[in-house]
Amino acid sequence: LSNVTIASNSASGAGYGGGLIVSQGTATLNNVTIAENHADLEGGGLVLSNGGSAMIQNSIIANNTADSAGPDCSGILTSQDYNLIEDTSGCTVNGTTTHNVTGEDPQLGTLQNNGGYLNTMALATTSPALNAANPETPGSGTADRK
Repeated sequence: LSNVTIASNSASGAGYGGGLIVSQGTATLNNVTIAENHADLEGGGLVLSNGGSAMIQNSIIANNTADSAGPDCSGILTSQDYNLIEDTSGCTVNGTTTHNVTGEDPQLGTLQNNGGYLNTMALATTSPALNAANPETPGSGTADRK
């Protein structure tokens, strides 16, 4: 997934994550926002189960809720750096974490038309995620780690 917002979803019952669940294979997330999702039993934001994995870069996972699991993430994530994950209590974050931000609210706006083709969640001017993505030019090789 690239340049995607997964927001304002809900799920109830075992085996269902509120935002995105990866139960097999590997999901690659680049410039993705997973926010404001809810799950009754599984993680509210990003759930990795049954061997599923995720590689994330330049992404925000925050403001999700869950009744009985980690609200923002569940499982083992592989960071490719420059992520903001508000609550890591339900997951383990491995990989490159030098520029990751954890434990902070990204200060996302509501899901709405912010001038693009699809609805997004704009950052407040005081957001810790503002200007915190990989500063390298896309296509330079450094910014496009795979």
